[in-house]
Amino acid sequence: MSPGHPRSRGGEQRAGFTLLELLFSVGIIALLLSVLLPSLRSVRDQAKCLICMDHLRTASFQFRMFADPYGHKDRGDSEDLGTRFEAPDFLDSLYETDEYWTNLGEVRIDFKPAQEPVLCPSGPRRLSKIQGQPCYQGGIQPQQNISYAMNRRLFEAPLLGMLTRVYIPERILDFPNVPLIFDADGEWSTQLRGGLVDALFAAPPMDDERSPYASGEYWHHSLRHRRKMNIGFVGGHVASTGTPLADPTWDWGYHPPVDR
Repeated sequence: MSPGHPRSRGGEQRAGFTLLELLFSVGIIALLLSVLLPSLRSVRDQAKCLICMDHLRTASFQFRMFADPYGHKDRGDSEDLGTRFEAPDFLDSLYETDEYWTNLGEVRIDFKPAQEPVLCPSGPRRLSKIQGQPCYQGGIQPQQNISYAMNRRLFEAPLLGMLTRVYIPERILDFPNVPLIFDADGEWSTQLRGGLVDALFAAPPMDDERSPYASGEYWHHSLRHRRKMNIGFVGGHVASTGTPLADPTWDWGYHPPVDR
């Protein structure tokens, strides 16, 4: 056997990579990954966006059922209001908290990421509900992890420079283009008005300068889906947009009548 041809114990020639060949192979793999990873990330983000939109569609459908006085068997504390109801009672039913609590014996329950219609899959993944507490009075914690906000004008309407609680009438269903629930930034809400803005409700500055909403201090929306936010409407449809206030057909300024 010549010294220039090393063989294995079995007598066969042993093949191997030179350092140059190995470095070349690693470079090719790195190049392929650099090309594929952005595409894979885009597919993943798009999938999360679609799941989010499905969550908002589910919430909008539940709202339509809740708004129909004959379509929902229980309106919680709003039972005495006839055909009207309050926004917090709908949220309690959506989160299944307060009077809608169904987990007997449990005091605190964590929501399941990517499976709950109240959690955006692209948002914070840790959120819990507390027994015996209305959702907007500490029933959902921590506030900075809240993914979605309900249109605050369906909860409080501006009147004479103040915000006044309103009742949502059955005829809300005649206004399908009113935004109902949308991507929100709970962390942002903790920085507004000294942390007094509840993350579960948000409203853009669409009123005149005398309105508390005009300053934008109640507007903590989130553009978490590749610089877009998802919105569920009263009509049951959903939309994804980077300019949520630009569409003139979306009725952000609607609020229920104020009882004086």
